[in-house]
Amino acid sequence: MALRALPSLSLVNAAPFHEIRITFLDPSGVNVSRIGTDNLTIFGRNGRLLKVLSVTTDNPPGTNPQTITATYRVSGARGSFTSADNSRYTVELKHNAVGDLVGNRNNFARLGEFTIGVV
Repeated sequence: MALRALPSLSLVNAAPFHEIRITFLDPSGVNVSRIGTDNLTIFGRNGRLLKVLSVTTDNPPGTNPQTITATYRVSGARGSFTSADNSRYTVELKHNAVGDLVGNRNNFARLGEFTIGVV
């Protein structure tokens, strides 16, 4: 299972959520049923964790294509991003979180970082 890297980005305006897009690739097909809100760990300074509210994919219903982009919607600690959430956050894919159609699962992966800097 291969992954496309998360681009570095920043959020500078107060917002109720932020979206993180991750593309999963596998020649035997990505098992869509393994993609869920518990796939990622997102943490900032002092171990502050962000909550994944929901995840959607770009695949047609009932299919398991070789490439899938999952969009994870995350919120700040108080339900929206404010200056209290200002930090650099690291996004990690948990070990065995996503798999392919023949039973292979992903390794742990640090996918990237983003910065919250609400003024």
